[in-house]
Amino acid sequence: MSSPENQSSLIAVCYGSNFDFNDVVKFCEKNYRSALYRSTLHLDVDQGDVFIFAYATIVYWNVSHQKRQQIEQDILPFLQKPMTKCLQDELSFSHGNHFTLHNDHLVLDNEAPLVKLAVSHTLAQSVKLEMFEEQVEQTIKETSPIPKYLAEHGKIKLSRNQISRMRGHLFLTKSSVNLHYELLDKPDFFWEYPELDHYYHKTEEYQELSIRLDILNRKLEVIQEMLNILADQTNHQHSAVLEWIIIWLITVEIAIFFVHDLFKWV
Repeated sequence: MSSPENQSSLIAVCYGSNFDFNDVVKFCEKNYRSALYRSTLHLDVDQGDVFIFAYATIVYWNVSHQKRQQIEQDILPFLQKPMTKCLQDELSFSHGNHFTLHNDHLVLDNEAPLVKLAVSHTLAQSVKLEMFEEQVEQTIKETSPIPKYLAEHGKIKLSRNQISRMRGHLFLTKSSVNLHYELLDKPDFFWEYPELDHYYHKTEEYQELSIRLDILNRKLEVIQEMLNILADQTNHQHSAVLEWIIIWLITVEIAIFFVHDLFKWV
């Protein structure tokens, strides 16, 4: 076990939806020592490393708070759809003979930037997934009173428009998760560097990405099923109203027939 004084900080931060990545690359090539690996940009800063991912996540290895602030000041102008509050995961790391990850402390057996990038992919995925988890939890919080009210009263006081908006919002959240291939699949980076696979997989297991994705999708499916029930009920009520309108129109037409054609009153 490494002593605390030999440990360095490892911080992954999600800032929002995504970066204007091409602009970030152009800026950093002029202002930093940088290298591009597909959709990830590596910055060599002082004694640390910074990995910038296109999906608005940055992983800092042994970067001082002051330097972090400077990087954020430079990079965040290229951010799209910023979050009101950034999400952050913090670990520590040191160097040793064997690669291990335990109690939020990482021991690296290799100091090469590509090894750090392999680990950073998982950390970036994890903190990005946390953003979607919070979105789903907020959706659950907003919709949780609906099943209880429906069970007590047999119907819900929501318009078709309100339910449609809720379903649309849920679809956006679900598609955002499932269309982020960076979250669902192993990054393409590892097709070029298969020798780094084990760093990714060990970190992925520790972060429980697959389990968390499965739980997230199950929650989304439950909400979707509830909203489908509400939509069916609302459509049934709407159809019933239309049927009564048709019945009354037919009744009026029959009355007009009797008054006008049969009894010749008009």
